[in-house]
Amino acid sequence: MLKNKATKIVVSLAGLLCMGSLFCGCGNTIGMATSTNSYNNEKVLAKDSSSYNYWEKEGTADETSADINFFFSGNDVIWKIDSEKDTDLQCSYDINISSGKFKIIEVTDDKNIVTLWENTDSSENSGNFPIC
Repeated sequence: MLKNKATKIVVSLAGLLCMGSLFCGCGNTIGMATSTNSYNNEKVLAKDSSSYNYWEKEGTADETSADINFFFSGNDVIWKIDSEKDTDLQCSYDINISSGKFKIIEVTDDKNIVTLWENTDSSENSGNFPIC
């Protein structure tokens, strides 16, 4: 549950090749992050800035959804969520990873890192996760 605070959702990847699509049915901010140096570095992931290299990126992201296919390394914030009251949010995802590791994290207002979803076996997955 999101409680009267700003939070950041980050998608984190490690490796050279990753293709994925994210779909979020809420008016919020979600991001992506990739890089073997930043994948497990909470200080880097908690920052408000992005650092990334896209070799290829197709698709769009707006305030309510994202449909992006990409080859990517680094970290990139797609959405930033600001809530004035307690809010329950769900985010749907459909991800196909060619190689490397991939995770979606929440960075809370007080810079705590919460892993919402992680895949380390270079495969496909889809489903939903709650955004706290």
